[in-house]
Amino acid sequence: MTEFLKTLLLKPGVQDLFAALSPLPAWLVGGCVRDALLGADNFDVDVAVAADPQTVTHQLRQKNIKVIPTGLQFGTVTAVVEHQPFQITSLRKDRNHQGRHPKVVFSTDLKEDANRRDFTINALYLDPHGNLYDPFDGIQDLKAGKIRFIGDPKQRVLEDALRILRYYRFVAWYGKPPYPSVPVLRLLKQCLKQLSTERIQAELLKLFTAQNPIEAVFLMEQDGILETLFGPSYDVQNLERFLSLEQKFLVKADPFVRLEALFYQAPLYFYQTYWRLSRFQIRFLDTLKKVTVMKDRRWILYHYGLDIFIKGRLLIAAAKKQDETLQDDLLWARSITIPSFPLSGKDLLKQGMATGSQIGLLLAACQQWWVEHDFIPDHQECLDYCAGIKKAL
Repeated sequence: MTEFLKTLLLKPGVQDLFAALSPLPAWLVGGCVRDALLGADNFDVDVAVAADPQTVTHQLRQKNIKVIPTGLQFGTVTAVVEHQPFQITSLRKDRNHQGRHPKVVFSTDLKEDANRRDFTINALYLDPHGNLYDPFDGIQDLKAGKIRFIGDPKQRVLEDALRILRYYRFVAWYGKPPYPSVPVLRLLKQCLKQLSTERIQAELLKLFTAQNPIEAVFLMEQDGILETLFGPSYDVQNLERFLSLEQKFLVKADPFVRLEALFYQAPLYFYQTYWRLSRFQIRFLDTLKKVTVMKDRRWILYHYGLDIFIKGRLLIAAAKKQDETLQDDLLWARSITIPSFPLSGKDLLKQGMATGSQIGLLLAACQQWWVEHDFIPDHQECLDYCAGIKKAL
């Protein structure tokens, strides 16, 4: 057992949960095991147990553990141990594969449970003693960067069309070249229209948080997935240029900025219609669009801050297909410390320069002048500038 698997088993609450479930056979399963094998942490710890949800609930409540019936129809409950939520799902086998909500029957057979999972790298089970169960050579696939469906890919997709997008997401996160296309995904791409916007959004945003998702996005374009979901609004080459600049200048990945790079010419209503983003997210994208058309870099940095400045500059450079001035812009922005604007309305009132609405107009004019002079003028110089404006009026 690797040190990372030991660390997983020693996460807060894990051993206490296994003890509370005993003597019911139980395993950690899926993403937490997969990521531990890669030396990464996964905060979502899922548990599989060889008992029906009613038995699991009774067992845990007998041990004074809080249990929440989060998905009883799928055999899932959530237990809270040491303030940590654990999703516990009974071993099961599908009885009727029809869309998102197949009828299921519970099982005590680990292989039957593994048969109904999506990819080999997700059908990994770890018992309390550190023993791994890997029925489909998922560990070898993980090492090779191979994303492989369990059983018949067509059947897996017909069970849940979201698995089309999950395939590309796992390619982005865990795949290694070569990146083969899976013909059935192109064949069944229209099934994506059965999915809610919210489910599509959540899955694709996970894809965009991968270190470099470009190969997965190229596959999605090749297989017609992007066009099926969004029509002709995307520009994969622009995203590729943006990601290259992101890596070159060591800019932290932001899935929403990457989204804007992929749909650079799309208006805001595109995100409202096809992505159902929150108001906060829409405002962020609106800000990005504004800074990409503003000319004065000082004004952008002052009003929107360093983070937005850098992201906006990368978007511009990617769209213009040139980055000659980008390095100088980023060095300048990262090196400068912007002081607070040295003037207030009270200062103008004390000097008798303005009253009412005139204060705002004078301050706005002075602030723009101060920014254009690289934030250098001091308090007195700003007062003198305002006095000059007042005199001219």
